Amino acid sequence: MSNKVIKSMTPYVTGNAEEDGLKNIPKGWFVGHFIDPALGLRCTEALEIKWGVHRKNEERATLSDNKIGMTLTILVSGSFVIYFPEHDRTIELKHQGDYVLFAPKVAHSWKVIEDSVVLTVRWPSKLNDKN
Repeated sequence: MSNKVIKSMTPYVTGNAEEDGLKNIPKGWFVGHFIDPALGLRCTEALEIKWGVHRKNEERATLSDNKIGMTLTILVSGSFVIYFPEHDRTIELKHQGDYVLFAPKVAHSWKVIEDSVVLTVRWPSKLNDKN
């Protein structure tokens, strides 16, 4: 879908990030190219937004990166660790508002230290951007 607003499209959308994210695959993401265009403004190639609700000890042990997408992860609550093994770095987000911003092609994994909520924004939102 183009980023142009269609004249018949409602110029605003309201909802609940957690509830809307639970309805989508991939889980948690509620704005991006993968959202049904019938949902209006939430379907965009400009960016992706995820409301991530994670339980203690949950993890993504396999490395992941994006070909072109920049990623910003902000801690809303809890304690969350992001690993960048190729850079020998571990970043712990432990205070509300702590964030990490990383470039495309930066492999990462993560683990939840305490029940956590994180807001992740990735831009742009492109099909097959994961390596």
